[in-house]
Amino acid sequence: RIVHALPAVRWTLVQDLCLDQTQLTLEGLRFLLDSLPKTESSPPSPSSLTELDLSRNHLGPKGVQLLANCLLAPSQKIQTLILSSCGIDRSCVRILSDCLLQNSTVQHITVSHNYFGHRGTAPWITLLNTHHSIT
Repeated sequence: RIVHALPAVRWTLVQDLCLDQTQLTLEGLRFLLDSLPKTESSPPSPSSLTELDLSRNHLGPKGVQLLANCLLAPSQKIQTLILSSCGIDRSCVRILSDCLLQNSTVQHITVSHNYFGHRGTAPWITLLNTHHSIT
């Protein structure tokens, strides 16, 4: 429970956050994403976080859903999302692609070393054909 005792992060100063292979748990991910500024805050405090690397942390469907909910917040400005070796399967691909169809800030996404198979590529193809700013 030490993570709850950490002081508030000044997100307006953080642009890139690399948490590669940190054994981030679902609870830790929830705490991290909940700590990002929300538009409901008064005054609004948008995050300057533009790159998030969660590589080699097992997110699974629950973690991907938490991340998707965060990416849909109007205050989020994440442009680069790196999710290599995060346990992303077909169900996670569907969650991510549905989210990214509604998100206008993410421009680069890396999902290498995940095993979603050939059926998991269909949502990516739809996303790339629809959302031309993602590479």
